Amino acid sequence: MNFAYEILEHLLSNCEIGNHAIVAHNAWIRAVGSLPARIGSLSDTAKPSFVGFNADVSGATLEEDTMVMHLAKVAPGITLHAGFKVLPGKAVWTQKQADDPRQGKVAPLTQADRDFMHGVLEVNEAF
Repeated sequence: MNFAYEILEHLLSNCEIGNHAIVAHNAWIRAVGSLPARIGSLSDTAKPSFVGFNADVSGATLEEDTMVMHLAKVAPGITLHAGFKVLPGKAVWTQKQADDPRQGKVAPLTQADRDFMHGVLEVNEAF
């Protein structure tokens, strides 16, 4: 087994992608050391979670009903709680930044955000 394959196997084995997770093109979802990456929930009744174009979720947890917008980053060990989104291009380095919209990195999800995620799921299921 070659070294590159071992790294890839480690990254994938430590990632949990939920049943209603949406991962856009060029998004990075990866484990970091012993920290897995988790996107959404494995429940069949889970609310969607979304990772936008060129976003980076490294060793972080995104609960169901979350969004990481395009070009945004969630650092290792951070949990993005349900009902929040990371704003486009923002990097969340601390749990405080993930929890407090006044820090300027996250905002509450809107109904339009949830409608968008449901629309993406419907289109993907149609294919």
